[in-house]
Amino acid sequence: MTARVFVVVPAYNEAPVIGSTLEQLMRLNHAIVAVDDGSTDATWEVLSRLPVYALRHPFNLGQGAALQTGMTFALQQNAEIIVHFDADGQHQAADIETLIEPIRCNQADIVFGSRFLRSADALAVPVLRRKVLQAARIINRVSTGLWLSDAHNGFRALSATAAQWRMLSSSYSPTVRA
Repeated sequence: MTARVFVVVPAYNEAPVIGSTLEQLMRLNHAIVAVDDGSTDATWEVLSRLPVYALRHPFNLGQGAALQTGMTFALQQNAEIIVHFDADGQHQAADIETLIEPIRCNQADIVFGSRFLRSADALAVPVLRRKVLQAARIINRVSTGLWLSDAHNGFRALSATAAQWRMLSSSYSPTVRA
């Protein structure tokens, strides 16, 4: 039996690209939860025409709140794996299977994607942004002890256990794979 995978897509004013982003995700046959975070453009209209779970915040609460709303919904639907996927089209849906494999194999509870493991992907990020993200990597290392190649991207996967970790005892420590 395959795991119940839910892809959570937070969106704020992404009307021009959200349709094509979700269309590539729909080809994977995973459940998709798109959360319109109070957009003022036509994002909600696009979402409401697609065969996805479309949730809406009445006003912008921020990406973290949109992800939390999507994860809460996915857990209520008995998700076993939750994938975060940016709405802006910068990630490839085909990479989801590779991302979730360590969770499916019980090797990790959290897996982070990276825009910097393949040279071609890294070159797509503007030079100034790469420099800022390099500084963020160092800050992340100092504050968390984890050396991530891309600490600030919107492509990650969590087991249901990791998604619920705040509700569990404080002794739970998820296994992270970067």
